[in-house]
Amino acid sequence: MQFDFYSAEIDDNFDPETKLQKFESVEQARDARRQLAQHLSNLDSGRKLGRRISACGLGRCRSAACPRCLRDFRRWWGSQIASYMSRDPEGWYTVTITPADLFFNIGELNRFRWDLVKGRLRKQVARSDINRALILGGFDYAIQNFTDGRASKWRPHIYLLLTRTGKEERIARALREHYPADEDTKKTVVVHEQKTDDRDLIRTATYSFKSYFYDREPTIDRRGNADTKKSPLSASQKAELAVLLDRQGFLGRMIRYGDDPSLPLLRTR
Repeated sequence: MQFDFYSAEIDDNFDPETKLQKFESVEQARDARRQLAQHLSNLDSGRKLGRRISACGLGRCRSAACPRCLRDFRRWWGSQIASYMSRDPEGWYTVTITPADLFFNIGELNRFRWDLVKGRLRKQVARSDINRALILGGFDYAIQNFTDGRASKWRPHIYLLLTRTGKEERIARALREHYPADEDTKKTVVVHEQKTDDRDLIRTATYSFKSYFYDREPTIDRRGNADTKKSPLSASQKAELAVLLDRQGFLGRMIRYGDDPSLPLLRTR
């Protein structure tokens, strides 16, 4: 992918580093990189990647698994999207798609064919009532735990920002017919209207290409409603995910649909 880690244009008005208090610092990214390199050294399939990430410094390693490179990419990605959204912030929606059949055993995440899932989604949109949409987002990853004693599994899912679609109901209707629910996935498509404050635009834009991933466990909140408890991935899980992210690359992880000459990242290759 043609992305310049040294001179990528970042809109100062929408730079996550300066606008978001919780956006990771350079030092946090470096610490995460060092830890990840150590985790990878304990994984046979990850040792080469670990050495590559360890050497990332003035010369970027450009791996989509590297926390330092991912931070640089997310600053550009977030500022580009937030700046574009701010021109006309009304009519944007966030969509989470969690296909009910997309599970992988721990240790088998390498079987994930993101290219097929992404191609399927694009065809579904192109044949639907929202085929004129502009869509930006990418793949997210989590570990899902079960309350019935089954082994935990990887859960790839999709997070998107959409506009030019019509209201929430139209988006949900266009997508839910392709993603039926089951007992493990009661809500396969969740749609929310995007808030229009600048900080919310930046926060959502960066969230669409996350750098932190979690182990999720079903729980019940104080009101008795279903909720999810998040905890960090284990060292071995971080290493397994890193190997996939490196193979996937920035371009493989991102999802884009539609066209607008004024939005350069739609043309990034």
